Amino acid sequence: MMPSSRPNGSPSLVVGILAIVLLATALFAIRLAAPPDLRDNDQERPAAYATDFLRNDHWVVQFDQTGDVMSKPPLSTWLTALPALPFEKLNLFLLYLPSFLSVLAAALVIHAVGGRRLSPLAGFLGAILFLCSIVALKQVALARTDPLFSVLVFVASLLAFRAWNEDRSWIPFWLVAAAATLTKGPLGVVLALGGLLAFLTVRPIRNPLRGPHFAGILLFLGLTVGWFVAAYLVEGRIVADKMIGRELVGHAVKTSRHGFEWDQLAKPSLYFLGRFAPWSLLAFAGVLLAFRRSSEDEDSSTVRFRRFLACSLLFGLLLFSLSSHQRPDHLFPLIPAAALLAGDALARLIGLWPRKILRRAFAALVIVFLGSVAIWGFFLRPQAEAVQQTVALRRIAAEIRESYGPDFEPEFVQTYYTLQFYLGTMRQEIQPENAADLCEKDPPLLIFTNDPASIEKHLRSWIKLHRL
Repeated sequence: MMPSSRPNGSPSLVVGILAIVLLATALFAIRLAAPPDLRDNDQERPAAYATDFLRNDHWVVQFDQTGDVMSKPPLSTWLTALPALPFEKLNLFLLYLPSFLSVLAAALVIHAVGGRRLSPLAGFLGAILFLCSIVALKQVALARTDPLFSVLVFVASLLAFRAWNEDRSWIPFWLVAAAATLTKGPLGVVLALGGLLAFLTVRPIRNPLRGPHFAGILLFLGLTVGWFVAAYLVEGRIVADKMIGRELVGHAVKTSRHGFEWDQLAKPSLYFLGRFAPWSLLAFAGVLLAFRRSSEDEDSSTVRFRRFLACSLLFGLLLFSLSSHQRPDHLFPLIPAAALLAGDALARLIGLWPRKILRRAFAALVIVFLGSVAIWGFFLRPQAEAVQQTVALRRIAAEIRESYGPDFEPEFVQTYYTLQFYLGTMRQEIQPENAADLCEKDPPLLIFTNDPASIEKHLRSWIKLHRL
């Protein structure tokens, strides 16, 4: 049986959901109102892909402004571009909407599944700790595939646990795994199945993958391989070379001319400790509690679920430790499971506190967190170079539109895509030598570039550039 009683201090289902929605929305609103940072975290390319879908009808395969093919499958791009179809133009709200909805969905799933399989208080605390973290702060307004990929991997892992624990169909798992693969590649399948290693810790040991998989795998291959074949037919080998050669194979195995880099093994764990601090310490406490000897009256399904979450986190950290490409953002898919472990550990610690004290503690945490985010977003973050560049390019784009009208589309040579984003254009950049040829023709041409010298060296001696 699943835990069903509401412990002291646990909010009702409706109140809990409302609190989570309001907290996520407030976090998103602060990020959206603060000075933008589109120049940071490699967000320009995903923005270019979505605009390429809108402006150039490239819905199967998208390109950035340099003509380089996309590095990830297109599901995130589709979800970004589709709401903007009526407007034929992206703005920051539409660009970040999928990331906000992904963070909100992850928090609501943490709340729901934690309340069902652990305790209502553990589920609620897990969702709140997830939202009151640096990870949620970054993901809630991030024009990358990571937020969507994270929630899809988390949901797929929960469906895998349900299939193992309750002998349910594997088809839902394979459908969500296909969505994760169409977001960021097949790594999502591996991460989603990692928690099933918990089968080694329970008795009797049973095959966690038992059950029919043929129909699910067929659907998975139909969706993922079907898109890849369509992309290959449309654009040829460049898609395979980029996604399989450079992205999948290039990032899969750790190599070094100096041999295996043992010092790199600790990086993902340190990233996790820092980026999910201070809740990362509670998460590791949850791991220890998950593997302690269970009492006879403890529900076996709850014990199994705790160990499943612990194995998901530990397996993911090990996998990323062996990867050749290590970045803190790669750990995002592990954070929902870590948040549940942290919420469960915290619920055991404070579950007997009076309800009034718990409410005050929750209110204080939210106020301090949102206040800190506001100070960071409006006063500290604007000092970053990437934010200053983004704000300046937004201003330049507004001046261009005011001076030349809404339909004016200049040429671009080696410049930041952020300028095109605020102009609402998606023009492929031209080479400096081609720009020099255009400068010799009438009427005069307006070109935006970060490197005027690259054009000037191709000009004939009697042709001059006028710099604005």
